[in-house]
Parts: sequence; structure tokens; C-alpha cells
Amino acid sequence: MDFKQRDASSYDELTDEFDRFTEQFTGAIAARVVELAQLSPGERVLDVGSGTGVIAFKAATKVAAAGKVTGIDLSDGMLRKAQEKSAQAGSTGQITFLKMDAEALTFPDASFDCVLSLCALRHFPRPDVALTEMRRVLRPGGRVVVAVGSGPALFSRHGLSAAYRRIGVLLDSLRGKRELLACEHLNELIERHLPIAKSDEEADWTKEHHVSSSVPRMMRDAGFGRIETTWAGHNRIVDSTDDFWDVQVTFSSIARKRLATASADAVARLRREFDASCIRVKKRGGCLRYPTGALIVTGRTSG
Repeated sequence: MDFKQRDASSYDELTDEFDRFTEQFTGAIAARVVELAQLSPGERVLDVGSGTGVIAFKAATKVAAAGKVTGIDLSDGMLRKAQEKSAQAGSTGQITFLKMDAEALTFPDASFDCVLSLCALRHFPRPDVALTEMRRVLRPGGRVVVAVGSGPALFSRHGLSAAYRRIGVLLDSLRGKRELLACEHLNELIERHLPIAKSDEEADWTKEHHVSSSVPRMMRDAGFGRIETTWAGHNRIVDSTDDFWDVQVTFSSIARKRLATASADAVARLRREFDASCIRVKKRGGCLRYPTGALIVTGRTSG
């Protein structure tokens, strides 16, 4: 089983949690992606890395009954959940979910008016190939909107705001009032308790920190023009220690994959330390925080 299939399979047992947390923590980013797509009734839309269909269902409301939305993913569990939601919503005639590799789309050229992708590009070992495939299946003049998990650019309005916030957090910590961040907190415990010699938990390129420059560059190389970028994100306080654990296990590739193969005793020891640290921080007036953010890049094909 190659990297992509292993990565996709790691979500299969977490589809309910993924669906709940995606709506709760990244729903606003998904809505922004669909807004930037400027969809019209009757258009054909492809959702790449659809997961449980968060983007697909939002897009379907824009293209209306005359339009068509197709979501693709490699995770069998995600696809089952998306299809189940579609059946419950009565939208199976408008939305189709298919198992497909984003780096080898099986659609004919010029099949879609718009391609959308929410936080999937980091899971592709060859994002340049995936972007070239997105361009191929778009009609002339078609649009693409790709969101990639990322902090804000340092000298942007959001970046400066985040820097000021970090200063405030540092001052609070000096007074004994700490905060724990997802997914940083659990990942640090994982590295301490469940280290491995070599990891393929992420595609190699995702170790780049400067996606604000690399993703637009890859889109230009793939043949897209009129490229524009923006950033969307927010901070959420997580009240429940259980939810703070679950959201990190769901969204952290490191945590999700290593915990799945660890012994029950090892997981129990790690969980006890995790709970103790969360309780300690909250008792001292601190908080459990999950910051979410994405670079959103838009582009068009020529024509």
C-alpha cells in the first residue's frame, strides 16, 4: 500500500469525528472557499479531497438543481460517510462521490467549470501533478480555488495580529496562565512517548513552511493564470478535554497514525499525561485552543 492509500485509510475509522470537527472548526473556511468560487446555477463542480463532503454540499446549494457536484477521495470511510449524508439530504442526483486519486483523475479534459479543494493538497506527495490534473479537467476560462492549511503571512494584517497575540500569550505564561495549542500539544507528547525512526506521515513537500509562495508558484507552473491569494482563519477555545484530544487525533497525521499502531498500554499512558496537563492548565486559568487557518489561492485557466 503506497503513501496515499495509507494516509487515506488512516481516516476510515474517524469519519464521524472528522465530519463534526470539520464543520465546527473549518466550516467558515469552507464557506469562504465556496464564496470565492463565484459559482452559478447549472455549473459543474469538482471537489478534490472531498472527505465527508463539507465543500461539496455547500457548492451544491450554489449550482442549484441544474448543476452537478462531484467529490473525489481515496478514503473508503470518508466516501461512505459522504454518500450517507447525501442520501439523507436527498441530493444523490445532484452530488456524486467517487473513489479517485487526485494525481490521476479519470475525467475527460474540460469536464468542469470549477475545481475546489479544502485542505487536501498537503496530503498529496506530488501536488504539482494534482494541480496539473485540476487544470486539465477544467474548461477554458474555468476557475480553481485551493485552500491549504497555513498560518498567515508574517507581515500581513493577520500575521501582525497573530504576532501581537503571541506576545500577550507569552506575558500570560510568565504570570502562570498558560494555554495549550492543538495540534502542537499532542504531537509533542507523541514524539516523546511514541517516537519512530523515519516517518512518511506527511508528503515531503508539506514540511515547507512558506506555502504562501510555494502554492501560487505551483499553480502558475501548472498553467493557471490570474492567481490571487487570501487567508482565512480563527481561534477556537475548546472547553472539553475529550474534545481537545479527539480533534487532535482526527486532524494530526502524526497522532492519528502513530496512535493507531501503538499498544493499548502506551496509548493509556499518553492519554493520562495529556489529561493531567490539560486539567493543570485549566485550573490555573489557562485554556485549550485550536487555531485554524488556510491560505486560499484562486486561479483561472486561459480561454
